[in-house]
Amino acid sequence: MLFKKIFHFFLLLFIFCSFSLVSLADSKNQIISKSTSYILKNSYFFEKDDHLEIFNAGIDSINNFSEDILVKYKKNNIGGLFKAKIYSNGKELDVVLKNPRNLRYAAINLNKIVSIVESELQLKEDIDLLRYIVANSMLQAVDEYSGVIEPEEMDQFMVETKGSFGGLGIVIGIKNNQLTVISPIDNTPAYSAGVKANDVIKRIDSLDAEGLSLHQAIKLLRGEKGTPISISIQRGNEETLRKFEIIRDIIKIESIESKKLSTKTGYIKINSFQLNSYTEFVEHLNKLRENGINGLVLDLRGNPGGLLDQSIKISNIFLENKLIVSTRGKDSRMDIDFFSENIFGAKYNGPLIVLIDNGSASASEIVAGALKNNNRAIVIGENSFGKGTVQEVYQQDDGAAIKLTIAEYLNPKNYKVHENGVRPHIQFIKGKVENKKLIFTKNLDEELASKNERNFNILILDEELNEEDDDKALKLSKKILESPFIEKISFIDNVDNYLMLVESQINNEALEYTSELFRELKDYNDNEKRIDSSNSSASLKSDTQIDLSSGSNQDISITIHNTSEIDIENAFIQTKSENKALDNRFIYIGNVKKLSERKVLLPIKIPRWAETSKEYIGIKLVRFNLNNRLNPKLDEFGQSKILVNIRKADYDFPKLFYYVDFDIKNGAIEVNFKLEKTKEKCEKCYLKVYSKNKALIIKKRNFELLKIGNENWSGKTLIKIPPEEKLKTVDFIIRYHDENTNDFFDKKITLNFDEINSFKMHNKKKAYIIKDNQKIFSEPSFAQTILSQTKNGNLVFSSGETNNFILIKEEGANYWLPKNSIEKIFNEEVPKFIKAKIIEGSDSPPKISLIKSNEDNFSILVEDKSRLRIINYFINDKKVDIKQTNLISDESTFKFDLDSGRNKISILAIDSNEFKTYKNFYITKDES
Repeated sequence: MLFKKIFHFFLLLFIFCSFSLVSLADSKNQIISKSTSYILKNSYFFEKDDHLEIFNAGIDSINNFSEDILVKYKKNNIGGLFKAKIYSNGKELDVVLKNPRNLRYAAINLNKIVSIVESELQLKEDIDLLRYIVANSMLQAVDEYSGVIEPEEMDQFMVETKGSFGGLGIVIGIKNNQLTVISPIDNTPAYSAGVKANDVIKRIDSLDAEGLSLHQAIKLLRGEKGTPISISIQRGNEETLRKFEIIRDIIKIESIESKKLSTKTGYIKINSFQLNSYTEFVEHLNKLRENGINGLVLDLRGNPGGLLDQSIKISNIFLENKLIVSTRGKDSRMDIDFFSENIFGAKYNGPLIVLIDNGSASASEIVAGALKNNNRAIVIGENSFGKGTVQEVYQQDDGAAIKLTIAEYLNPKNYKVHENGVRPHIQFIKGKVENKKLIFTKNLDEELASKNERNFNILILDEELNEEDDDKALKLSKKILESPFIEKISFIDNVDNYLMLVESQINNEALEYTSELFRELKDYNDNEKRIDSSNSSASLKSDTQIDLSSGSNQDISITIHNTSEIDIENAFIQTKSENKALDNRFIYIGNVKKLSERKVLLPIKIPRWAETSKEYIGIKLVRFNLNNRLNPKLDEFGQSKILVNIRKADYDFPKLFYYVDFDIKNGAIEVNFKLEKTKEKCEKCYLKVYSKNKALIIKKRNFELLKIGNENWSGKTLIKIPPEEKLKTVDFIIRYHDENTNDFFDKKITLNFDEINSFKMHNKKKAYIIKDNQKIFSEPSFAQTILSQTKNGNLVFSSGETNNFILIKEEGANYWLPKNSIEKIFNEEVPKFIKAKIIEGSDSPPKISLIKSNEDNFSILVEDKSRLRIINYFINDKKVDIKQTNLISDESTFKFDLDSGRNKISILAIDSNEFKTYKNFYITKDES
């Protein structure tokens, strides 16, 4: 059987799978070449013309690996040679490359570049993962579900495939280039917190999730049971982000649940397709049959998928001599059709309704698609996620693994599930009302336009229900299954005819559901007259350009001129924009009288986290045509466009002072912090300590800065290194983050393990004088923050020492001096010298400002009083330039060809004290 070969992989926090591990000799240094071989041999989505795009993805991953590297290349027309320049540490290295005319040559070039970059960074960065990152980027350039599993992740990966692991209880994927929740799993931390399918993850803790790969997101989201994590999500087109504080837990999922909805109607929910799901399903079904049910509701909502064989076996219960699913791969051996077959025990031939939503994926879509396309069941709910690919996992010699998409699923009638999803017969489109604004969770124009034959669209209120309450999908299912027609016509091969018979009943429910939504709008007339919109038109006028500030609320004046001889009742202003905070809103304005002019105010709310940008807002005068509640439409009467300049004020970061001490009793590093007060409101400001090294035990990671807007703050944490860990360095980051504005800075600290391990306290303080070096540090490291200076000849007393530093303990702070800058003196010499007066220093990150911008060029100013070290420039997450400098101010003007639509410009700046910050700007290029 193929089942053991097929692997449903969601690249997520929650994985069910069945797969084969193909053991191949490999090593870290071969991972790029091996990935290339697998792509060429087995990748389902790879096309031979993709090689340059894959090469570019590899280059981008190298550039993003370190702030100190930039790789650029260009083709030399003479001989077709490619020349690359590697910018590193103020040097320019010229590299001659092969023409990447195919994927193998592209891989040879990437290996060559990586070798040079590794030699350049070996003293500055942890380069062990660079080759894995490059190989992963190549695989993900082919498709988002392929990638590399690093050696340290493989054990966790193996645990997850068995369906029990530590995490949040969400399935994630990349959808529309955004990190998206496919489904929260019932009765898990994420589900209890309120995370929903289709939520877009915007931040993980304080890290911006935009541009993260699935691989990177998974690493951030995983963690030990009991550890906290926060995720900020954008739900639909809501104006503010929702933040969820979640405690990780062991995720164990009950596969099957069932109950009776009424005397004759049964209900079975499949949460996931696990090893024994089929057996459990049959047990639950038989129990319902014994209790006399005639109709069945099969609930696949929130089911992320799982084992292929289980989904086929369960589909088989409902089908006779029908195609369930097909797989199609690059290798013809993957071209397999799975048909229903006779099985032990009776099949279920009664009326059947299947419920799906955005969180139904993979194996769920196999079942739903098989039952829908074989005309066996009515499907109700929302369009499913659209994950219809098959992955195989190839284990490597160094403990890593390469996972590759080798095939895709097709529903009966050759329907492509991948990226399309299963569309229900009866689709619910959810909306809610906020401040006279009707907001839908999806793009309403697209949803209404995608109506198929015999498909119904129903607008409903998105509401929170108590656990014991039936939702609208269940209520409608019961109505349909308890219709008097149920005993007169068979469902099997006859779903379309049955839907036609019960259309009036469905319409009655739709009337109730849609009215409930629009009743949320004050003064909305539910008994409006029917009008022919083709005979109606209007013009909209407003300022062509307006200026707004982040965090502001402003009304835009719009003049509507109804040029027709018919009143336009229940009118809305619809907004369209590539900025989600401004898109897909319907502002209710009521009636516009015939042949008249009316001024209305369009309320615009700009979140505090909105970046400086130039945005276009399209505005339309529309009306919901609800003449047919099963097929609502949008009538349009006129439109216009506004250029909006959003300006985000420069952030006043607090200055940070910190110092490192050693807690010998607990065998830990003690890190102390002091922050000066800021002028910002700081309603949600935090100081966070984190590390990529999961072996480090950080006692306290998050500090809430409740009063930092009014007074200075101090705190400390302990970092323990397990005795069994053999480390070269101890790396951690101190991050200040204002969650309301999303402004932050990082201070990276790297301590040499041997240096800190050599620390010993003095029984008695020792006297030293400073000879020549005027620098004092926060920690025993030459490359870290300079705090203050003292004059030569000043006296200091040491309380302890490491191999290369002495520790000076003063009231309220510690300082570290290099031994090569001091000279030991005898006690009798002490009176000859004046004790050093050390002034506590502090620093803040560079300030980044957009001086001017348009569709042709933009100018960036970066400033820092302690002098800049390096600046990186990105366009649409692609690094385009790097500048190394020791100036206190740097202004640069760039001219680039921007893409049509919304463009993201990002600046990363690091100062001489290794304080790093990052700022985004957006420019919308309008070609309409």
